[in-house]
Amino acid sequence: MRSVNRLLRVVHEYGRITAVVGILSISTLLPAEAQQAKVYRVGWVFLSSPGEEPREIVDALREGLRQHGYTEGRNFVFEFRWTRGIEERLDALTAELVKIPVDMIVAGTSQNAHAAKRATTTIPILLIGPDPLSTGLVTNLAGPGGNITGFTALPGPALAGKYVQLVKEALPLASRLAILWNEASVMQPVMLREASLAAKALSLNLQTVGFRHPDEFDRAVRLMRRQGAEAVIVLPDAVTFIHRRRLAELASSYGLPSLFAHTEAAVAGGLIAYSANTRAIARRAGHYVDQIFRGERPGDLPVEQPTVFELVINLKTAKALGLTLSPALLVQADRVLE
Repeated sequence: MRSVNRLLRVVHEYGRITAVVGILSISTLLPAEAQQAKVYRVGWVFLSSPGEEPREIVDALREGLRQHGYTEGRNFVFEFRWTRGIEERLDALTAELVKIPVDMIVAGTSQNAHAAKRATTTIPILLIGPDPLSTGLVTNLAGPGGNITGFTALPGPALAGKYVQLVKEALPLASRLAILWNEASVMQPVMLREASLAAKALSLNLQTVGFRHPDEFDRAVRLMRRQGAEAVIVLPDAVTFIHRRRLAELASSYGLPSLFAHTEAAVAGGLIAYSANTRAIARRAGHYVDQIFRGERPGDLPVEQPTVFELVINLKTAKALGLTLSPALLVQADRVLE
C-alpha cells in the first residue's frame, strides 16, 4: 500500500512539472508584442519651471523615437524634473532620476551634463546640444568612452567668433559690442575668450555682462546701454532659450540690435539668430536612444557635430530699430522674417 502511495505522489509531481514546462514552452512561442514589453524611462531635468520646458526639443525627440518604433506610455516614458530656476537643485534632481532608476538621462545643457556625470557612471547620458569637448565631458568626440554620447549644437567655442563677425556685418560702423553670458555655465567662459579674439581682430571693444538668474536681465541690458554698447550677443544657454522673447524685447526697448544663438529667438523678435537646427538634432537623437536601448555602449557611439547652420534675420525688428541691413548680409540668410 505504501508503495502505491509513493507511486501516486511521483505521478502527481511529474504532472505539475510537465504543466509548468509546457507553459514556459508556450510563452517562448508567443510573439514579442504579446509578451510584456519593457517600458524605458528617460530622465530629463530642466533649468526652468513646469510649462517652460523647451517643448520643441522634447517633441522633436518624441518624433525621432516614433520613427524607431517607440510609443510614449507604451514602451517609454519621460521622467521630467524642474529646477524652477534654481540651478543649485540640479544635483539633487539628477540624483532623484538615478535613484528611480531611469534607463537614460538626457542633458540639454553643459550644466545638466556635468550634473549627470557627477551622479552616475553607469546610466547612459545623451547630450542634445552642449559642447562636450571644450567643457571636459569627454576627451574624444570619435570615441567618447564611458557612459556619455550624443549630439552637440556647437562645433566648438570658436563659433562665438562667427557671432561677432555677423554683428560687424550688420553694423559696420559699430565700435562697442556687449555679450550676455551665464556665469554658471561651464562652456561660456571659453566662448568669451574666442569672442574677445574676434572682436580684437575687427577693432571692436567688447563688454561682457554676466547673470545667474533671469531676474537680472533688465539690470544687465540697462548696464550695457549705459556703458555705450551698440549691439548685444546673447550666448547659447537653456535659460536664455527659455526667456528668448523677454530678452529680445528688452534689447529692442533699449535700442540694442541683438544676435542670438537660437533660431527661435529671431522669430521671438531678436534681430539675428545663427544656430544649428536643434529640432533636427533632437530628432536624430532618437536613433542613438534606440541603439543604446538595444545594447550599444554609449561610449562607443561618436558624438555627432552639426553640419548645417541657419541664419535668420528679422527685418521687422531691423525697421523698428531704424537699421538698414546690407544686401550682402541678407543674401546669406536662410530665412528673412518680414
